[in-house]
Amino acid sequence: MKKCICDQEEMVLRIIEEEWKVAQQITDSTDKQFNGKNHILDLQKKFEEVKKTSSGQEAYIGDPIQKISNIVDAVEELRRQLEAAVLKNFPAQPSQKPFPGTSNNCEAAADGAEEMFLSSDSFPRNDSIQEASSSSSSAPSPRDRELPMISSRFSQWMSIITFDDETLGCNLELTGNKRKVRVSHTRKEYKHSTKRFRNSQVLGSQSFSEGRHYWEINTEESSVWAIGVASGDIGRTDRLGMNELSWCIKCNVQHISAWHNGQETNIDVVDKPLRVGVFLDFPAKSFSFYSLTDKETCLHKFEINAANPVYPAFWIYFLNIGEGLTINDIHRN
Repeated sequence: MKKCICDQEEMVLRIIEEEWKVAQQITDSTDKQFNGKNHILDLQKKFEEVKKTSSGQEAYIGDPIQKISNIVDAVEELRRQLEAAVLKNFPAQPSQKPFPGTSNNCEAAADGAEEMFLSSDSFPRNDSIQEASSSSSSAPSPRDRELPMISSRFSQWMSIITFDDETLGCNLELTGNKRKVRVSHTRKEYKHSTKRFRNSQVLGSQSFSEGRHYWEINTEESSVWAIGVASGDIGRTDRLGMNELSWCIKCNVQHISAWHNGQETNIDVVDKPLRVGVFLDFPAKSFSFYSLTDKETCLHKFEINAANPVYPAFWIYFLNIGEGLTINDIHRN
């Protein structure tokens, strides 16, 4: 028990250090333009207090759940103050051009910490933490017009897919006959399954190993996401595109890119796609993505030679409470 608590404390301290490094880098690069030193110094003092308190309690086990909960509360409070200080003193970063309708919500700092927060079944997740996360996330801007109905040339190969609830991460939930997935306000206590992801990912229920297959995903309600395919034996803590068993495109606040085996390829687009078509062509050994926002435009094409069946695969940024992806209805031409 003591070792478990110490391990949890070390993970939390690593998260604090990562958050601090990001805030410090921002302060150093813009110190001549913004007067934010006092805020950062106050946060550093709080960080040292949290670290000192955590280290001083290592010899005392006490109530383990309460102790971990207190540490989590301290981390979330530090996160809120970091974000508030950065947003107040650094409202604009000239070097960054996010997609229209999105804003930076510290995704880069927290992205690597996702599995630390979500993979541990004993790590507490309460309403106050979720509310703090929700307040820091950016809700997608409502569109003034509906998306045009674009009939894809690949619709003749359309496949009916649904999200697989056995692989669904515990911070996600399904609605709409398993055709919509979104980030939940609270951690879900789903039935144990060895197939379940320990991060904010989910696979489709259908697998493919031959022929041609096409499906579409509506991304209007999500600002940070990844869409692709993955082999069924992908590790349940692995991120899409970071291994040889998965291929995806990822959209974040700054840009959109293609990922496979940890290698990133930037995709040059002006606006983020609001509807994405996915075409899996086994005879041609290719896997391609298309933007269907205004017209059909190829975003990226992979060469794929999977030894095992692959499944549609999806990821949503775990702090963007309420955001989600929807599988489109397609009418065969």
